[in-house]
This record gives sequence, structure tokens and C-alpha cells, in this order.
Amino acid sequence: MAIAQFGHVAFNCKNLEKSVAFYRDILGCKEKFSFLYEDFFGIIKSSGYPVPDFVFKLLEKKKNKPWLTYLEIKDGIYIELFDQLAAFICHKAKNIHLNYQHFAIIVDDIEATKADLIAKGVKIDTDISFGPDFTYQMWIHDPDGNKIEIMQYTDKSFQVVGKN
Repeated sequence: MAIAQFGHVAFNCKNLEKSVAFYRDILGCKEKFSFLYEDFFGIIKSSGYPVPDFVFKLLEKKKNKPWLTYLEIKDGIYIELFDQLAAFICHKAKNIHLNYQHFAIIVDDIEATKADLIAKGVKIDTDISFGPDFTYQMWIHDPDGNKIEIMQYTDKSFQVVGKN
């Protein structure tokens, strides 16, 4: 396996708006794209997450608010910020701390990387999937359980072209 570059670090945020403002306005990161909660409905319905009805009512109230925002540090290296409610739903209460969530690495060939990792005895936590940002992804973890996302960008990845 060869890492092409560092991808992103992700954080769950108590107040997404304040966190975005901090990274954008204070640290000078460029806001690349956001997903709104109205985008989230289809994602969670198709994901098989066990989401109670009352959560959908909460989501409806937030439909025009972002649940995830990508900020570019430099040259394709990002900070990914999750709203607290989305983080709780996405990560099934396993990792809802308001701090480190995961980091991502970018590879040129995710299939070859998966095969290489398996050959080295690494447990693959998820199969390769194609995300709503048009990027391939799979998950592993380090010996301490810290989550690592492995990504392969495509020519349509929002991280490459933005989101219109």
C-alpha cells in the first residue's frame, strides 16, 4: 500500500456554525462544500441506520442547515466537520465525542489497497462504497480502535471539483 496524500481529519462539533467560522475565518481554511440535512434524509434512509421517527422530525426542522462541512486547509487536505446530531446518527453513538472522529488517507487504487491490507492481516471494517461526494471509501482502524477512512477520489469527487 502506498499513501498518495493525507486526506482529512474529522471532528464532531457541538456547534457546527461556530466551528466552521473558526476554521474558515480564524485559521483561513476555504469552505469547499456542505451537505444540508435535506440531503441527509435519503442517505440515512438508504443506509439501514435504525433511526426512530422522532429523529426524522428533528431533521425536518433542520433541513436547510448543514450537517457536514468540508474546509480545505491546502492543496486537497481537508477538515471535515459534523454537526452533533448527524454525528450521533452516522456513528451510532459509538463515537459521539466532541473531538477526534477519524482521519482519512487518499490512495490511487482502493481495490489494490484493500487487497494489500488484507494480505497484511488488517481487518477491513467496511466494504468499498461510493459516497454521496462521488468518492470511493472504506474503513479500517488502528490497534487502539481509532478509525481510518481510506479514500480514492474520482474526477467528480466534490473534494476535487466542489459542489454546485
